[in-house]
Amino acid sequence: MKPEITDYNTYLARMDVSLPDKAFFVYRAPLARVIVDFGCAAGNLFRYIRSVSNQEYIMIGYDTDRAMRELASESADIVCGTLAELCEAIEHAITAHNLTMKNVLFNFSSVLHEMNGEEIDEIRGFINNLRPGYISVRDMKFKPKR
Repeated sequence: MKPEITDYNTYLARMDVSLPDKAFFVYRAPLARVIVDFGCAAGNLFRYIRSVSNQEYIMIGYDTDRAMRELASESADIVCGTLAELCEAIEHAITAHNLTMKNVLFNFSSVLHEMNGEEIDEIRGFINNLRPGYISVRDMKFKPKR
């Protein structure tokens, strides 16, 4: 279940503490040129990646929270609030830069535990439909179905 955020500054400060851990995938995905961050919040992961990597990335953020999307628009190349918008943004990015889905990384960091079963199924279908080259998961609270 997605937490209700009453104090964005405190929430973001707590999330920023783990940015180095959240960016673990940067050096493990050599073909990635497009990073899609699910639950991008204010886009601070994008800022962090740009500060530690010499690689040029197209940064696409996805968040259902309108306030977070507005903040993320300052650091992401594209920010989306629906999966339909996200699909269109990914297609545009890979076409405009002569890339393929093998060059796309889907990042799920500290977000899966906030989703309900229906949302997980939606994301699963999205992944199966697009088939990115890389999927990064870092979620300390996620408990897979058994």
